[in-house]
Amino acid sequence: MNNINTIPSAAQWLGFGGLLPFAATASLALYPALSLNDIATRALLAYGAVILSFLGGVRWGIAIVDKQDTKLLAPLTASVIPALIGWSALLTSPRVGLIILAIAFVLMLVVDLKLSSAPSWYRTLRVPLTVGAVAARGRCAPHGGAELAGGTGRGAHARAAERQRRARTCLTTQGRVPGGDEPRAAHA
Repeated sequence: MNNINTIPSAAQWLGFGGLLPFAATASLALYPALSLNDIATRALLAYGAVILSFLGGVRWGIAIVDKQDTKLLAPLTASVIPALIGWSALLTSPRVGLIILAIAFVLMLVVDLKLSSAPSWYRTLRVPLTVGAVAARGRCAPHGGAELAGGTGRGAHARAAERQRRARTCLTTQGRVPGGDEPRAAHA
């Protein structure tokens, strides 16, 4: 790998600037008392999914320049996988989604370090950017939102109370009372 000074300045500025949303959302998600905690955690998850898709797009771009038409299927298929992983991470809980993204970022780094058709500076740049992206997710996990960390922040209590209220409503409209064995008439 090359020295970081060999990375073009535009790539450095844009690459390291791309870590700012990770840092900002992870920082906000660290404080469960903030009303922005849940949205910051979800924003961290969404931004991570977008960046993972971007990394797949880089591989797509390298493949179409480097390969013959008959050899495109495998690299193009592989380049779509990060977007699908990012999308699936968005469909899970924030805690699970951030774990999926962290693993995917590390796996993408391992695969990208072997990408001989990319400029060598790209591989050099990917290391600190991956460390930053994964560290943001890691900083968020211990404190970031009760659902994310399994903690008991104010938001977790409110969500749990709302789930219990909905369950009671559902059960009473079906003629059953939570904790009771006998059906009863539904409320009008």
